[in-house]
Amino acid sequence: MWVDTFGNLYEGDCRAGDRAATPEEVAAWEQSRSPSPLQQILELEAQQVRDMARFDREQALASAEALALAEFGIEPEDLYAMGAGPNPPTAALNYRRLKDLDNQIKALRDQL
Repeated sequence: MWVDTFGNLYEGDCRAGDRAATPEEVAAWEQSRSPSPLQQILELEAQQVRDMARFDREQALASAEALALAEFGIEPEDLYAMGAGPNPPTAALNYRRLKDLDNQIKALRDQL
């Protein structure tokens, strides 16, 4: 990457009067081009949950955990593990998918 006389980074062949970009400049440029954590959260929620509200997602997880424990004595960790088996029950598979999405969104929220 190269830096022109105005301080703008660009890729390609170096033009006369420009200099090579430092690793710090390249890292800053790459970070500025990546979506923010908030944009990533919005994209994930729209794609994976079809605009399911955060409260609804958390309520669905809490209900599934409470039901599994009350009806079958299954802890949330075991319910999550059941979703990864070779022939998982549909409820466990859906719980695992929703839990994975929720964990991914929580990690992005921590970056805000």
